[in-house]
Amino acid sequence: MIMKKLVLGLILALIAVSTVLFVKVKNTKKNTGITPRVKTSQSFLPTDISLNGILMDDQTINCADSIVSHFIDDHSSSDPKTAIWFSITWVNMMAKYLPGEGADGFRIYFAKKSDANQNLRNAIVIVPTHADAVADPKAETGADHEDYFDHSNATFYSFLKGLSGSSDITEDLGGNDIGATLFRPAAENICPNDACKISPDPKDYISCQDAHAAVSNFVKRPNQAINSDSEWFPIDLITDLQAELQAALDQNPKIPADGIRIYFAKNIENKKDPKHKNRNCLIFATTVDNGTITGSKSHKDYYECYYTAEKGLDDHGEECPNNCNDITLPQ
Repeated sequence: MIMKKLVLGLILALIAVSTVLFVKVKNTKKNTGITPRVKTSQSFLPTDISLNGILMDDQTINCADSIVSHFIDDHSSSDPKTAIWFSITWVNMMAKYLPGEGADGFRIYFAKKSDANQNLRNAIVIVPTHADAVADPKAETGADHEDYFDHSNATFYSFLKGLSGSSDITEDLGGNDIGATLFRPAAENICPNDACKISPDPKDYISCQDAHAAVSNFVKRPNQAINSDSEWFPIDLITDLQAELQAALDQNPKIPADGIRIYFAKNIENKKDPKHKNRNCLIFATTVDNGTITGSKSHKDYYECYYTAEKGLDDHGEECPNNCNDITLPQ
C-alpha cells in the first residue's frame, strides 16, 4: 500500500488506502469461533475462485473452504515470519476489473494450507465483495459486505485461473526474501524520516516505523494465536495502490515498481482504538524490482510517496470479529 516513507497498515478495523497495509487478527481454539457469524446463504459452484487463484471448494485439501477451515480449527501461526508478494500485474487486473463488477471492496481470510510435507502453513484467501443493500449502523463502515464470485469477464476469470503456481503470487513463510525489509532488525534503520505530505491527518496513513513495530511484534511471538478470522478493505485501496505503483514507474523508471507485499503483523500496544489494540493485522508494502540494481531478483519494499493524493499507510480495514456479517468461509 514513496520516498516519503509509507507502509500500508491494514489493521483489521478501519477502512483505508495506501501503499503498505497492516491487518490484525485474533486466534481462537477449535470451533469456538470469535463472534457469531451471519453468513450468506450462497453455496460455492465448482468454478468459483478467489482473487489469489484458489478454487473455493473443489473438495481438495487446499481449496479455499478447506484451508480457512484449517485456520478456524487452529488459529496458531505456523511461522514467526510470513509475507506474500503480488505482482503489479495482479494489482492492475484487480483495479481494472473489480470496479466494473460493482465491487465495493475485498475481504482477506486468514487460512492454513498443506505444504509438500503435509504441514499446515499460514496462508490467505482474498475474495471480492458487494455492499449489502441494507445499511448496518453497527458496522464501522456503516454497511455489511457480501462475498461474491461471479466474474463474467472471460479475460479476468482466465487470469484468476492461471494464478495457481504463477509468479504473480509468491509466498515467503520463513522471511528469507531479502527484499522484505520490515523483517529486518530496527538497528538497520530501514525507515528514513517520514516526509509524505498527505494532508490533513490522513486516516489511511501509518508510518514505516509503526509498520515495522507491528511486524516485529508478530515476529517475536512464535506459534501465537492469530486473533481475527478475516478483514475487509474498500475498493479504493486497490485503486490507490495501482496509482502509487504507476506514479513510481513514471517518476523512477530506472528502479521499476513491481508489486506489493502483504505481511502478517500484530497491532502495537499503544493502539488508540481499543477494538484493535493488540490485534493481528496485515501490512501492505509497495515494492520495486531491486534486481535492476543488484543483479539478483528481489522485490524490495519501498516507502517513498510518489502518488501523494491518497498515498499512505492503511490502518483502516474492518475485521471479523468486529463485523463478520455476509462472510462465506468456511461453509
